Amino acid sequence: MKYLILALTILLFAVPAAAQQQPPADLGAVRAFVYLGGTATVSGAQIKLGQVADINGFDEDLINRLEQMPLGQAPLPGQTRTIERNDIRRQMATWRIDAVRVAIAGEPAVTVKRKGRSVTSGEITSLVEQWVTDSWRDRNVRTDVVFTRLPDELTLKEEDFTLSVLDPVRPQASGAMALSVAALDGDRVLARFPVSIRLRVWQEVAVAAADLKRGKIVSEDDILFSERELTGNRSQTISSVDQLVDKRLRRRVRAGDLLTAGHLENPPLVERGDKIILIVEYNGIRIGCAGKAWQKGGLGDRILVSTQYGKKLTGVVKDGRTVVIAP
Repeated sequence: MKYLILALTILLFAVPAAAQQQPPADLGAVRAFVYLGGTATVSGAQIKLGQVADINGFDEDLINRLEQMPLGQAPLPGQTRTIERNDIRRQMATWRIDAVRVAIAGEPAVTVKRKGRSVTSGEITSLVEQWVTDSWRDRNVRTDVVFTRLPDELTLKEEDFTLSVLDPVRPQASGAMALSVAALDGDRVLARFPVSIRLRVWQEVAVAAADLKRGKIVSEDDILFSERELTGNRSQTISSVDQLVDKRLRRRVRAGDLLTAGHLENPPLVERGDKIILIVEYNGIRIGCAGKAWQKGGLGDRILVSTQYGKKLTGVVKDGRTVVIAP
């Protein structure tokens, strides 16, 4: 009942009491009031009573001592700590502050939060998995990410920052790799989180349906699509029929072998020794003459040719009979 009366006294007399020289007689020995709210936020490593409570009264020296009275370590950034009235009274005894002169009112305890933000392992894994997705964007693949190194949760004193993978996206990444996730304040790195992963990748890709000889023009019947693991594969795989039909094999391929861009070439429109027409275009003037191909080449390939007089030049294959000479 006594403390209830004192709590009501805070509300009735706290403001005008600042202007009085003497406290009202009915307050007895009380010279300062400590009012606890339900929550408080601190920024430093140590908690002082003045940071978590409203303190007023009639004795300025006592008020100052109470405001500066330490209550122990603050919680880690982003975490909380509960301080009860008894904790405050025990600390007052340690600091030799007469508890009879201080009334504590308000909530029975205050929950103290320290400014900051925690970075969880879940946030990091989500960022890395998105990095993997971007690495295989527009490719219909199945991936499996195993984290061989993943930092524990870390709390930073800053609250306003972004998390990002610092490593640029590597197209079609796979295998074991190390990545760096960072907390960024603009361009400033607040903290780094080293991550190691093992990335496995599977895709439906083209394989040879039977043994295929070198020089064969590939048809749709020569291939089938099967899910294969591409982890560590550096070759450009084939994932659609359009990428290989009517292409010519550079070398023999056995049944079941993976077909890649390195196996294929455009069938040459011009063979070595073919008689061709050479076209020279310059300032709108077009001149043609007979010539000879000294190299084979497909559409758009640059090959060595010669004029009918034996002068050797280079030109671009336009079609099966024409090579355009660049001026």
